[in-house]
Amino acid sequence: MAKVTIIGATGQVGTYSAHTISAIPHVSEILLFGRTGRENLLAGITQDLVDSFAACGTGMELGWTTDMEDIAESDIVVLSAGIPRKPGQDRLDLAIANARIVAEISRQIAEVSPSSMI
Repeated sequence: MAKVTIIGATGQVGTYSAHTISAIPHVSEILLFGRTGRENLLAGITQDLVDSFAACGTGMELGWTTDMEDIAESDIVVLSAGIPRKPGQDRLDLAIANARIVAEISRQIAEVSPSSMI
C-alpha cells in the first residue's frame, strides 16, 4: 500500500488530485501539505475530503501538515504547488516564477524523502 503526499494541497489542482487519488486501490494514505499559515484551510479541505471519502466508502488514512519532515517515507509526491497567474502577467514570467518554486520544493523533497517518486 502506498503513501501519497500532495504538495500544494490548498489549491484546486491539489484538492482535486487528492479526491482522484483516493480511488486508486493501492493507495492507503494521503497526506496534504501546505504552507505555514494555511492550517485552517488545510484542516477544512481535509474534513471535506474525509466526508467525501466516507460517502464513497473509501477507508484510507488522510492527514495534513505544514512540516516538510512529515513527508518522509512517502512513496509518491504530487507537486502541484505554484502561484496563480496575476492579471496582465505574461505566461513566461509565470512559468519562471513557478519553476523556482518547483526547484526549491524538489530540493526539499530530495532531502527528506529521497526514495519518493515525484
